[in-house]
Amino acid sequence: MLGNAVKSKAEIIQNLYSLQTQNNQKLDEILVQNSKQPANEGLDEKITMLNQKLDQVQENSKYELDKQSKGVEALDVQVKGLDEQVKDLGTQVIKIQDDLEFIKSSLIQLLQKQNQ
Repeated sequence: MLGNAVKSKAEIIQNLYSLQTQNNQKLDEILVQNSKQPANEGLDEKITMLNQKLDQVQENSKYELDKQSKGVEALDVQVKGLDEQVKDLGTQVIKIQDDLEFIKSSLIQLLQKQNQ
């Protein structure tokens, strides 16, 4: 279970990196398209707009990473809780097995005494 949480963290980081890469590629494409237009035609306004979009994309990425990291931390806590429950169940199973073995041996002894 803990492996899934670690895998999830890795997947989250990989997905966020992929999204950032895609966004950067889109911005590069836009910049290339804009560079083909006549020089200085509304260039300052477009640069400002692109910078604002970049800032927004970076902020959204940071927000999503924080949000998903908190989700992963919550999953880690749940996994640890489940691990403790499994340990407790294992202990209970062993106790039940010991009790059954005691009952079995007691019954064998009773039957042996009764047959004598």
